[in-house]
Amino acid sequence: MQTSKELEAVGELSTRIAHDLKTPLSVLRNSVEILKAESDSETKTNIKLLDSMSRAINRIDHQLNEVLEFVMPKNLDLKTHSLFEMLEGALVDILNLEHVTVCLPYYDVKILCDRKKMEIVFENILLNAVQAMQNNGKIQIEWDETDTEVHINMKDSGHGIPEKLLQRIFDPLFTTRQVGTGLGLPVCKTIVEQHNGSIRAETEFGKSTTFCISLKKQQDL
Repeated sequence: MQTSKELEAVGELSTRIAHDLKTPLSVLRNSVEILKAESDSETKTNIKLLDSMSRAINRIDHQLNEVLEFVMPKNLDLKTHSLFEMLEGALVDILNLEHVTVCLPYYDVKILCDRKKMEIVFENILLNAVQAMQNNGKIQIEWDETDTEVHINMKDSGHGIPEKLLQRIFDPLFTTRQVGTGLGLPVCKTIVEQHNGSIRAETEFGKSTTFCISLKKQQDL
């Protein structure tokens, strides 16, 4: 019971800190965008520095969103959305895609879901894939559908996950990297389960990792 109270207090504190940081981050982001718009195109050094600042701000914002989504998940805002559009939205915020090939299916599927939350899921999985491939490789995205469900497979050409670690990747705060919150995949699991779906990972160590997501086309929540 004492541990539960301590975790609750930590969660409450994390939420307050994350909320307090979001406002100054928004100010910084808007200021950087204004400076970029007003900068002379010939001042390449300044543009490069401003781009670096934008990336740093986006990364911090992404980590704060992970904390908020894990500690205090919001209710779903359900509307019909295109999988293509959600994946495109997720890809926009991912860096270092110059040497990464992303292959999408030739046809679209629409599902009833919370777009912002599902973009968080796709962004986290894609970001993990890019990092696993060290920013160089191929991500193959496939889906198939039934009358009631859509099954999405996201496969990277990285080195796979050791079997002893595979069972822990959805555990909160577990990470094998020195950066990040360790909440990315747990947040994915929470969001997918909020949608009455399921998520799992399959791996061929030394070859690839595939994240398999099953979602209902309509929700009965």
